[in-house]
Amino acid sequence: MLKFKHFVLLRGIMLWLNFFAVLFNATLFLYTTNYIIRMQQDYQLLARLQHIPDSPQSIFWESSTSFLILAVVMTLRHHINVKNPNLILLLEFILAIIVFISLRMTYNGVFLLVFVDFFISNRNQYNFHDYPIWLLVGLLLLLLFLMTDYSVLSHLIALPNLATYLSFLPAKVGSRLIFCKNFISALNLVLFILILVYFALSQLAREYKIQNKLALAAKTNTELKNYAALSGHIAQNRERKRIARDIHDTVGHALTGIAAGIDAALVLIDIDPKATKQTNLVLDYESTDS
Repeated sequence: MLKFKHFVLLRGIMLWLNFFAVLFNATLFLYTTNYIIRMQQDYQLLARLQHIPDSPQSIFWESSTSFLILAVVMTLRHHINVKNPNLILLLEFILAIIVFISLRMTYNGVFLLVFVDFFISNRNQYNFHDYPIWLLVGLLLLLLFLMTDYSVLSHLIALPNLATYLSFLPAKVGSRLIFCKNFISALNLVLFILILVYFALSQLAREYKIQNKLALAAKTNTELKNYAALSGHIAQNRERKRIARDIHDTVGHALTGIAAGIDAALVLIDIDPKATKQTNLVLDYESTDS
Protein backbone atom coordinates (compact mmCIF):
# COMPACT_ATOMS: atom_id res chain seq x y z
CA MET A 1 0.00 0.00 0.00
CA LEU A 2 1.31 3.44 -0.93
CA LYS A 3 2.20 5.63 2.01
CA PHE A 4 1.24 9.24 2.44
CA LYS A 5 4.72 10.43 1.46
CA HIS A 6 4.36 8.65 -1.89
CA PHE A 7 1.14 10.52 -2.65
CA VAL A 8 2.79 13.78 -1.64
CA LEU A 9 5.66 12.96 -4.01
CA LEU A 10 3.27 12.29 -6.89
CA ARG A 11 1.37 15.48 -6.09
CA GLY A 12 4.69 17.35 -6.08
CA ILE A 13 5.53 15.99 -9.54
CA MET A 14 2.12 17.05 -10.78
CA LEU A 15 2.61 20.47 -9.17
CA TRP A 16 5.88 21.04 -11.04
CA LEU A 17 4.33 19.76 -14.26
CA ASN A 18 1.49 22.25 -13.97
CA PHE A 19 3.93 25.03 -13.14
CA PHE A 20 5.81 24.24 -16.35
CA ALA A 21 2.52 24.06 -18.28
CA VAL A 22 1.42 27.48 -17.01
CA LEU A 23 4.77 29.04 -17.83
CA PHE A 24 4.79 27.37 -21.25
CA ASN A 25 1.33 28.63 -22.20
CA ALA A 26 2.03 32.12 -20.84
CA THR A 27 5.34 32.21 -22.70
CA LEU A 28 3.60 31.21 -25.92
CA PHE A 29 1.41 34.31 -25.70
CA LEU A 30 4.45 36.47 -25.00
CA TYR A 31 6.72 34.91 -27.62
CA THR A 32 4.20 34.73 -30.46
CA THR A 33 2.96 38.28 -29.86
CA ASN A 34 6.52 39.64 -29.97
CA TYR A 35 7.20 37.63 -33.12
CA ILE A 36 4.04 38.91 -34.81
CA ILE A 37 4.89 42.51 -33.92
CA ARG A 38 8.46 42.04 -35.13
CA MET A 39 7.18 40.61 -38.40
CA GLN A 40 4.70 43.50 -38.64
CA GLN A 41 1.71 41.18 -38.85
CA ASP A 42 -0.22 42.65 -35.95
CA TYR A 43 -2.97 43.89 -38.29
CA GLN A 44 -3.51 40.36 -39.61
CA LEU A 45 -3.67 39.11 -36.00
CA LEU A 46 -6.36 41.65 -35.11
CA ALA A 47 -8.33 40.60 -38.15
CA ARG A 48 -8.30 36.92 -37.12
CA LEU A 49 -9.05 37.40 -33.42
CA GLN A 50 -12.61 37.88 -32.21
CA HIS A 51 -11.64 40.66 -29.78
CA ILE A 52 -8.75 42.96 -28.96
CA PRO A 53 -5.88 40.82 -27.60
CA ASP A 54 -4.73 41.24 -24.05
CA SER A 55 -1.25 42.33 -23.10
CA PRO A 56 1.03 39.26 -23.26
CA GLN A 57 3.08 40.67 -20.39
CA SER A 58 -0.05 40.83 -18.22
CA ILE A 59 -0.96 37.26 -19.16
CA PHE A 60 2.53 36.04 -18.26
CA TRP A 61 2.89 37.79 -14.91
CA GLU A 62 -0.71 37.29 -13.74
CA SER A 63 -0.72 33.57 -14.49
CA SER A 64 2.78 32.85 -13.14
CA THR A 65 2.25 34.89 -9.97
CA SER A 66 -1.15 33.39 -9.18
CA PHE A 67 0.20 29.88 -9.74
CA LEU A 68 3.18 30.53 -7.47
CA ILE A 69 0.76 31.60 -4.73
CA LEU A 70 -1.25 28.41 -5.33
CA ALA A 71 1.92 26.30 -5.11
CA VAL A 72 2.95 27.97 -1.83
CA VAL A 73 -0.50 27.38 -0.31
CA MET A 74 -0.48 23.71 -1.37
CA THR A 75 3.02 23.19 0.02
CA LEU A 76 2.38 24.90 3.35
CA ARG A 77 -0.91 23.11 4.05
CA HIS A 78 0.92 19.77 4.17
CA HIS A 79 3.62 21.06 6.55
CA ILE A 80 1.55 22.99 9.08
CA ASN A 81 -1.49 22.07 11.16
CA VAL A 82 -4.60 23.80 9.82
CA LYS A 83 -7.73 24.02 11.97
CA ASN A 84 -10.09 24.14 8.99
CA PRO A 85 -8.47 22.46 5.94
CA ASN A 86 -11.63 22.87 3.85
CA LEU A 87 -11.09 26.64 3.82
CA ILE A 88 -7.60 26.08 2.44
CA LEU A 89 -9.02 23.82 -0.25
CA LEU A 90 -11.53 26.53 -1.13
CA LEU A 91 -8.67 29.02 -1.38
CA GLU A 92 -6.80 26.62 -3.67
CA PHE A 93 -9.85 26.31 -5.89
CA ILE A 94 -10.21 30.10 -6.10
CA LEU A 95 -6.53 30.45 -6.98
CA ALA A 96 -6.93 27.77 -9.66
CA ILE A 97 -9.78 29.77 -11.19
CA ILE A 98 -7.56 32.89 -11.16
CA VAL A 99 -4.78 30.97 -12.93
CA PHE A 100 -7.28 29.64 -15.46
CA ILE A 101 -8.63 33.11 -16.20
CA SER A 102 -5.14 34.63 -16.28
CA LEU A 103 -4.19 32.19 -19.04
CA ARG A 104 -7.31 33.31 -20.90
CA MET A 105 -8.87 29.89 -20.32
CA THR A 106 -6.39 28.09 -22.57
CA TYR A 107 -5.26 25.56 -19.89
CA ASN A 108 -7.54 23.81 -17.36
CA GLY A 109 -5.15 21.16 -16.06
CA VAL A 110 -4.67 23.16 -12.87
CA PHE A 111 -8.13 22.02 -11.71
CA LEU A 112 -6.92 18.42 -11.80
CA LEU A 113 -4.11 19.42 -9.46
CA VAL A 114 -6.58 20.91 -6.97
CA PHE A 115 -8.72 17.77 -7.03
CA VAL A 116 -5.66 15.58 -6.45
CA ASP A 117 -4.86 17.69 -3.41
CA PHE A 118 -8.46 17.21 -2.24
CA PHE A 119 -8.22 13.41 -2.54
CA ILE A 120 -4.89 13.26 -0.71
CA SER A 121 -6.01 15.62 2.05
CA ASN A 122 -9.25 13.69 2.72
CA ARG A 123 -7.89 10.18 2.26
CA ASN A 124 -8.69 9.25 5.90
CA GLN A 125 -11.83 11.32 6.37
CA TYR A 126 -14.06 9.10 4.21
CA ASN A 127 -14.14 5.37 3.71
CA PHE A 128 -13.90 3.90 0.26
CA HIS A 129 -17.48 2.66 0.60
CA ASP A 130 -18.83 6.21 0.97
CA TYR A 131 -19.97 6.07 -2.65
CA PRO A 132 -22.23 9.19 -2.61
CA ILE A 133 -19.35 11.45 -1.54
CA TRP A 134 -16.84 10.12 -4.06
CA LEU A 135 -19.49 10.01 -6.79
CA LEU A 136 -20.42 13.65 -6.16
CA VAL A 137 -16.78 14.75 -6.19
CA GLY A 138 -16.12 12.73 -9.34
CA LEU A 139 -19.13 14.22 -11.14
CA LEU A 140 -18.12 17.75 -10.15
CA LEU A 141 -14.61 17.07 -11.40
CA LEU A 142 -15.85 15.70 -14.72
CA LEU A 143 -18.31 18.56 -15.20
CA LEU A 144 -15.74 21.23 -14.32
CA PHE A 145 -13.06 19.71 -16.55
CA LEU A 146 -15.44 19.44 -19.50
CA MET A 147 -16.95 22.90 -19.07
CA THR A 148 -13.53 24.55 -18.81
CA ASP A 149 -12.25 22.99 -22.00
CA TYR A 150 -11.35 25.67 -24.53
CA SER A 151 -13.30 24.03 -27.34
CA VAL A 152 -16.45 24.26 -25.22
CA LEU A 153 -15.90 27.74 -23.78
CA SER A 154 -14.94 29.24 -27.13
CA HIS A 155 -18.52 28.70 -28.33
CA LEU A 156 -19.87 30.61 -25.33
CA ILE A 157 -17.25 33.33 -24.74
CA ALA A 158 -15.04 35.30 -27.10
CA LEU A 159 -11.59 33.99 -26.17
CA PRO A 160 -8.15 34.45 -27.69
CA ASN A 161 -7.25 31.32 -29.58
CA LEU A 162 -3.64 30.36 -28.93
CA ALA A 163 -3.64 28.37 -32.15
CA THR A 164 -4.27 31.64 -34.01
CA TYR A 165 -1.12 33.12 -32.49
CA LEU A 166 0.88 30.00 -33.35
CA SER A 167 -0.35 30.05 -36.95
CA PHE A 168 1.83 33.12 -37.60
CA LEU A 169 4.97 31.18 -36.73
CA PRO A 170 6.82 29.03 -39.27
CA ALA A 171 4.88 25.83 -39.90
CA LYS A 172 7.52 23.55 -38.41
CA VAL A 173 7.95 25.65 -35.27
CA GLY A 174 4.21 26.14 -34.80
CA SER A 175 3.46 22.42 -35.15
CA ARG A 176 6.17 21.54 -32.62
CA LEU A 177 4.89 24.04 -30.10
CA ILE A 178 1.32 22.77 -30.53
CA PHE A 179 2.60 19.22 -30.03
CA CYS A 180 4.43 20.25 -26.85
CA LYS A 181 1.34 22.04 -25.54
CA ASN A 182 -0.91 19.03 -26.16
CA PHE A 183 1.72 16.63 -24.82
CA ILE A 184 1.98 18.53 -21.52
CA SER A 185 -1.81 18.56 -21.14
CA ALA A 186 -2.02 14.83 -21.92
CA LEU A 187 0.83 14.03 -19.53
CA ASN A 188 -0.92 15.98 -16.77
CA LEU A 189 -4.13 14.03 -17.40
CA VAL A 190 -2.27 10.69 -17.39
CA LEU A 191 -0.54 11.58 -14.12
CA PHE A 192 -3.91 12.56 -12.64
CA ILE A 193 -5.44 9.20 -13.63
CA LEU A 194 -2.39 7.36 -12.27
CA ILE A 195 -2.72 9.11 -8.91
CA LEU A 196 -6.44 8.28 -8.76
CA VAL A 197 -5.73 4.62 -9.54
CA TYR A 198 -3.08 4.44 -6.83
CA PHE A 199 -5.44 6.25 -4.49
CA ALA A 200 -8.22 3.72 -5.14
CA LEU A 201 -5.82 0.80 -4.66
CA SER A 202 -4.55 2.35 -1.44
CA GLN A 203 -8.09 2.79 -0.11
CA LEU A 204 -8.97 -0.82 -1.03
CA ALA A 205 -5.84 -2.08 0.72
CA ARG A 206 -6.71 0.05 3.74
CA GLU A 207 -10.25 -1.35 3.84
CA TYR A 208 -8.90 -4.90 3.45
CA LYS A 209 -6.48 -4.32 6.34
CA ILE A 210 -9.28 -2.98 8.52
CA GLN A 211 -11.49 -5.97 7.69
CA ASN A 212 -8.67 -8.35 8.61
CA LYS A 213 -8.18 -6.58 11.93
CA LEU A 214 -11.92 -6.75 12.63
CA ALA A 215 -11.97 -10.46 11.75
CA LEU A 216 -8.97 -11.08 14.01
CA ALA A 217 -10.62 -9.13 16.82
CA ALA A 218 -13.84 -11.17 16.40
CA LYS A 219 -11.83 -14.40 16.47
CA THR A 220 -9.97 -13.29 19.60
CA ASN A 221 -13.27 -12.31 21.24
CA THR A 222 -14.73 -15.74 20.47
CA GLU A 223 -11.64 -17.44 21.90
CA LEU A 224 -11.89 -15.32 25.05
CA LYS A 225 -15.55 -16.28 25.45
CA ASN A 226 -14.66 -19.97 25.03
CA TYR A 227 -11.82 -19.61 27.53
CA ALA A 228 -14.16 -17.90 30.01
CA ALA A 229 -16.73 -20.70 29.61
CA LEU A 230 -14.02 -23.35 30.04
CA SER A 231 -12.65 -21.57 33.12
CA GLY A 232 -16.14 -21.48 34.64
CA HIS A 233 -16.60 -25.18 33.96
CA ILE A 234 -13.24 -26.00 35.55
CA ALA A 235 -14.11 -23.87 38.58
CA GLN A 236 -17.42 -25.71 38.99
CA ASN A 237 -15.65 -29.09 38.87
CA ARG A 238 -13.12 -27.94 41.47
CA GLU A 239 -15.92 -26.76 43.76
CA ARG A 240 -17.74 -30.07 43.38
CA LYS A 241 -14.58 -32.00 44.25
CA ARG A 242 -13.98 -29.78 47.28
CA ILE A 243 -17.53 -30.31 48.56
CA ALA A 244 -17.24 -34.06 47.96
CA ARG A 245 -13.91 -34.13 49.82
CA ASP A 246 -15.40 -32.17 52.75
CA ILE A 247 -18.36 -34.57 52.91
CA HIS A 248 -16.02 -37.54 52.84
CA ASP A 249 -13.76 -36.14 55.55
CA THR A 250 -16.49 -34.99 57.98
CA VAL A 251 -19.89 -36.60 57.44
CA GLY A 252 -18.42 -39.83 56.11
CA HIS A 253 -16.07 -40.15 59.07
CA ALA A 254 -18.95 -39.53 61.51
CA LEU A 255 -21.18 -42.08 59.81
CA THR A 256 -18.38 -44.64 59.89
CA GLY A 257 -17.95 -44.08 63.63
CA ILE A 258 -21.70 -44.42 64.24
CA ALA A 259 -21.86 -47.62 62.20
CA ALA A 260 -18.95 -49.10 64.18
CA GLY A 261 -20.65 -48.17 67.47
CA ILE A 262 -23.91 -49.79 66.40
CA ASP A 263 -22.08 -52.97 65.47
CA ALA A 264 -20.35 -52.99 68.86
CA ALA A 265 -23.67 -52.41 70.68
CA LEU A 266 -25.28 -55.30 68.85
CA VAL A 267 -22.49 -57.59 70.01
CA LEU A 268 -22.53 -56.37 73.63
CA ILE A 269 -26.30 -56.19 74.12
CA ASP A 270 -26.61 -59.93 74.70
CA ILE A 271 -23.53 -60.08 76.88
CA ASP A 272 -23.84 -57.00 79.09
CA PRO A 273 -26.93 -54.75 78.49
CA LYS A 274 -25.75 -52.27 81.14
CA ALA A 275 -22.37 -51.76 79.44
CA THR A 276 -24.18 -51.45 76.11
CA LYS A 277 -26.20 -48.49 77.39
CA GLN A 278 -23.03 -46.81 78.58
CA THR A 279 -21.49 -47.35 75.14
CA ASN A 280 -24.53 -45.67 73.47
CA LEU A 281 -24.10 -42.67 75.80
CA VAL A 282 -20.47 -42.35 74.77
CA LEU A 283 -21.44 -42.56 71.08
CA ASP A 284 -24.13 -39.91 71.56
CA TYR A 285 -21.58 -37.65 73.24
CA GLU A 286 -19.03 -38.14 70.48
CA SER A 287 -21.72 -37.51 67.82
CA THR A 288 -22.67 -34.28 69.58
CA ASP A 289 -19.01 -33.14 69.64
CA SER A 290 -18.66 -33.93 65.96
